[in-house]
Amino acid sequence: MKNHQSKTTYDKIVEVVAVAALLCAFYPLLFYNSIDSNALFPTHYNFAGEVDGWGDRTSLWIMPLIALVFYVGLSIVQKYPKIMNYPCKITEQNVDYHY
Repeated sequence: MKNHQSKTTYDKIVEVVAVAALLCAFYPLLFYNSIDSNALFPTHYNFAGEVDGWGDRTSLWIMPLIALVFYVGLSIVQKYPKIMNYPCKITEQNVDYHY
């Protein structure tokens, strides 16, 4: 089978948007040192929209780090499409559609 790893314009746009979103996730951390160490931030909301979980300023690291792990993990996985689970057998006829 030939290499089906070339990126289309759409793929490049999605990549730029993903990196921009990742940078936005880390933006609040630029102000980390100016936040009072005793300040509390909402970390969880119930179905009524009320805060039912609070955390200190270190909780601001959780979501950006999760986003980074997902971005790096999915970037690595997309380079190896043969290891992904597809609903049918990949052949020369359907490889372009699935990859």
